[in-house]
Amino acid sequence: MMTYVAEKTRPNLRLAILSRLRWTWIWLTWYILSIGPMFWPWYHATNNSEPSLIEAFYRPLLYACFMFPPLGTLVNAYIELWVL
Repeated sequence: MMTYVAEKTRPNLRLAILSRLRWTWIWLTWYILSIGPMFWPWYHATNNSEPSLIEAFYRPLLYACFMFPPLGTLVNAYIELWVL
């Protein structure tokens, strides 16, 4: 009976990895989509000489768009939907 309890409580590594990947995908999608409504505050923060939390928050997205041009193209097209 003790081995059954031990097997029952042992975490399933495959499910844990899949869960982590799913939540990572959800948060990255939210992060990328959040730049649309935040474009103008981000734009003003980047052109301001003072440090800004908004600018620091979206700086990794800016670097990712420079490193992966297809991502940059998609993000720019998405931002254009919010700017128009």
